[in-house]
Amino acid sequence: MVSNYWTLLFYELRINLLNISLICSLARYLNIIRWI
Repeated sequence: MVSNYWTLLFYELRINLLNISLICSLARYLNIIRWI
């Protein structure tokens, strides 16, 4: 039960990190478009 909880927590954390990096790359892309 505890190991399942940790696996779920790690999975959520990984998804959050993926979303943050995606948003950062998107913001960078929009900044590049704005400068052109």
